[in-house]
Amino acid sequence: MNGPIAQPQLSKPHRPRKTSSCVAVLYFVSLCSFFLSANVGCNRTDESESTTSQRRPESFRTKFSALKRAKNWAAADELVLSELIRRPDDPDLLLAAAQVSLERRDWDSAIERFNDYAIASENQSRTIADPVLLQWSQAFCNSGRLVDGIQVLAGHAGKTSHSADLHRRLAELYSIVGDLHASQAQLHQLVRQRQIRGDELYFLASLKQRYKEDPNLLRLADTLQPNDLRPQLSRAVGLWMSKKPDAALEVTDPIVQEHDDYVPAIGFHAFLLAESGRLADLAAFVTDHPPTQINHPDLWYGAGLAALAGGQSDWAAKCFAESLLAAEHHSHLPATQLAISLSRAGHESLSQQVADRAKMLQELYNRCLAYFEEGLPSQANSIRIAEILWQLGRHDEAVGWSKIAGNLQHDPADDLTKRQAAIDKTPPRQRWASALSDFAESVSPPDEIASLATSMTKPSSDSGDDFGEILLVDETQSRGLEFQFDTGEPTGQLAVWLHQINGGGIAAADFDRDGWDDVYLSQAGSDPLKSSPITDQLFLNRDGNFQRASLATNLDDYGQGVAAGDINADGFPDLFVGNIGPNRVLINNGDGQFTDVTVASGILGSHWTSSVAIADINGDAIADLIEINYCVLDDVLNRPCHSYTGVLGACPPVDFDGDPDKVWLGNGDGTFRLDESWSSIDQAGRGLGLVVADLDATNPGLEVFVSNDMSANHFWRRQNNGVWSEEAVVRGLGYGVGGRAQACMGIAVADPDGDADLDLVVTNFSEESNNFFVQQSPGLFGDQTQASGLSGPSTPVLGFGVVMSDFDADNRMDLFVTNGHVNQPIDPNDTMAQYSQLFRYDQSRWFLDHQTSAISESAADDAQIEHGESPNGYFAAKHVGRTIATADFDRDGRLDMMVGHLGEPTRLLMNRSPQRGRVVSVSLVGTRSHRDAAGARIEVKTDRRTVTGHRIAGYGYYCTNTANVGMIIGNDETIQEIAVTWPSGIQDSFVPERKPTTFTVIEGQGSVARIGPL
Repeated sequence: MNGPIAQPQLSKPHRPRKTSSCVAVLYFVSLCSFFLSANVGCNRTDESESTTSQRRPESFRTKFSALKRAKNWAAADELVLSELIRRPDDPDLLLAAAQVSLERRDWDSAIERFNDYAIASENQSRTIADPVLLQWSQAFCNSGRLVDGIQVLAGHAGKTSHSADLHRRLAELYSIVGDLHASQAQLHQLVRQRQIRGDELYFLASLKQRYKEDPNLLRLADTLQPNDLRPQLSRAVGLWMSKKPDAALEVTDPIVQEHDDYVPAIGFHAFLLAESGRLADLAAFVTDHPPTQINHPDLWYGAGLAALAGGQSDWAAKCFAESLLAAEHHSHLPATQLAISLSRAGHESLSQQVADRAKMLQELYNRCLAYFEEGLPSQANSIRIAEILWQLGRHDEAVGWSKIAGNLQHDPADDLTKRQAAIDKTPPRQRWASALSDFAESVSPPDEIASLATSMTKPSSDSGDDFGEILLVDETQSRGLEFQFDTGEPTGQLAVWLHQINGGGIAAADFDRDGWDDVYLSQAGSDPLKSSPITDQLFLNRDGNFQRASLATNLDDYGQGVAAGDINADGFPDLFVGNIGPNRVLINNGDGQFTDVTVASGILGSHWTSSVAIADINGDAIADLIEINYCVLDDVLNRPCHSYTGVLGACPPVDFDGDPDKVWLGNGDGTFRLDESWSSIDQAGRGLGLVVADLDATNPGLEVFVSNDMSANHFWRRQNNGVWSEEAVVRGLGYGVGGRAQACMGIAVADPDGDADLDLVVTNFSEESNNFFVQQSPGLFGDQTQASGLSGPSTPVLGFGVVMSDFDADNRMDLFVTNGHVNQPIDPNDTMAQYSQLFRYDQSRWFLDHQTSAISESAADDAQIEHGESPNGYFAAKHVGRTIATADFDRDGRLDMMVGHLGEPTRLLMNRSPQRGRVVSVSLVGTRSHRDAAGARIEVKTDRRTVTGHRIAGYGYYCTNTANVGMIIGNDETIQEIAVTWPSGIQDSFVPERKPTTFTVIEGQGSVARIGPL
């Protein structure tokens, strides 16, 4: 732990000379006068008092008092120096001399005299009073020696009990120089003394937040002490807080080079290397600066990430445990990684305990952030902060926040008095800490730790030079698609209210069973509490062209995500439509019309439902419904928010509580019941994206992954006893490598690394990179965003819909992301629209395709492509992108996309990319399994390799993609067998005739129906 730093070494008492310079003074505060030494704890002996009286103290006292009243500090200095010749070891006289130097603003002299005073006091076993320590520290600070000023206070802070003023000043100084761990440790001292203030409670509960800033003091240090780089750590912290870790590293690097014993900079440098994803550099750094010898929470954290990347799970867990135990006050970062490491090392029980704690710490961080950003702090939010702290065992802080809540009026909390009384009680014992300490003590450093740096080589940047051209042509108009999502804002502006920012849903499915995928698009068009004059739309696909179909049911809700799937197992895809308000269950009549059976189905409630899915979630071969919910609707529809310039705009989602997701289990007769085992778990998360698939390939059945906005993602796994457990943190999916909740939106799921399991890409807010979660062992994921090269290009933009697909059939995955902001920019010349991006994957790296992705205004100008039907013209313009659905709309074997937006029509992007390989497309019909067969695994075995495909449901953000599963093989490969493992456990295999074609496989029949050649 980052303990107190020793004070500057004391030298021998200064023996003053008769002559000294006289400098004008600013102030004098005599906190320990020569005459009243007891006021500063100076317990002189009777002998010293006798000696003093023998030296005519009255004469000195009279003269000194007169000079003080006259503020003649030069003469006072001469008088004190003269008296020191007679009594050179008198602490009281040395203190008076130091304070006169302060008045003369002779900081170097004051420092030297305080030093003499401290030695004299130590020789007489006298305690230095806190006000004197503060004066001494201030002299150092005024001379530009900030770290020495801290060391004076810290060197004495641990010896005896001290005043709140001293701990508060230490907290301020540590914060000013960027040593945030030490700053929060001092705030903890104030908590123990019951001297903490409300504003200080906020900084104590927040992640690496500055408690105090003083740019003038830092400038003074830089001017007067240019060779002391240690205060520059503050600038590095500021750059990191501005989400510029690479720039921050440029500041910390010379600090650790010049001051190789300055532990705070060493720790933060390791933390920044971790934040930047520079794992090879991090491994080398922690090898040269082992945390077993340099004890700092951030260094332990960095060492843990390096060990985790190197496959040393036990040692990684040990490192994260040490970091967590040393810095509990802002520890959700190491807590998250510790849960992952413990799980990988086989310590499941302890891992789950730590994961639960990590989620509470993350909620604490989010709620503190909301408290800080609220114009009027919320009583409901404040009492919830108190409850979390109580659950964490931080009782004194909890009581403080409870008092804050009691003084607030805005957004009143339910049962406040009852909840305050509960917080006053002793919190539960924190047994996890002792178990964690025992674990940490049991783990020794691995013998090969020094080899981590050499074993972690950076991925090659030379790959990807032979990528073919991707051509995605906007053929919206020529193919008859005419649709634009209407947010319902009367002014026509975008993102005026929070409910207007997410866009509508798109479902691609063959609704009329003619072999061509159709599309269903949800609509809004009005206030969610009113019926809309415009409705959802169905477009039937006629040989690649779209015709609007009339819907007998009046679907005038405020539409959100859409799921297509066979609810009643009659062979025709049905619909589950998410809305702001009641959701809809629509049964396909088989003639292009749907019947609304919502009321009869038993689906109840009015929520803000975002993404939805249809799948057999409990393995009984009956369709179930999954609804992912966003914010609680209480006041989200009518609470206005404004920017600091006064412009009305969408409120931050953290202003509203998340609404729990729901699973509706099918009864087999068209009705549904709520899955109580899911609903009994309190896990509200502001969900947006959804994937339902056999994600871990080890536990029978489907898992559910949910991307949450500003809270931990969810990974739901059904146990053998039918009870659900939420395991995102321990599985490595709760947060990115940074350990913080992000504004997660879209999800793409595929197998880019070709190891037969599923990996995930999750889109995030601007200034937050997208996440690339790679499944490293069954059911355990690691965030490879930095290492894969995805971080840099994805950080400036705000991603929504995302698709992983091999657009040119070269056996390398491509990644399409549609971007667009959620608020009107502050700059009047800017817009919410952003460029879409296309990435290419090769050798574990994502490469931004600059030929296709326009990412700057100049790139668009140079392209000189008008928006319309020209190759990649879509990429030359900015869009407020939202939802993406994929299907082979013209049945040419290439996957096409339909992209929804705000403020412009939905676009149909047809894939015209030259194909380097061939597609094997398989559709499945379950018999013993549910008919849609979500969770089935398909293997195409050729004479060279095996290619694996997965049937999923819940395809990401607000969408449903085609039910056909496509797998790529080379033009010169020969298929030897196609095998299907069904959710029921049945396995079917067959040898296809002649060349690959599109197949329909029926469970348990051992035969296939060939639909048509590619």
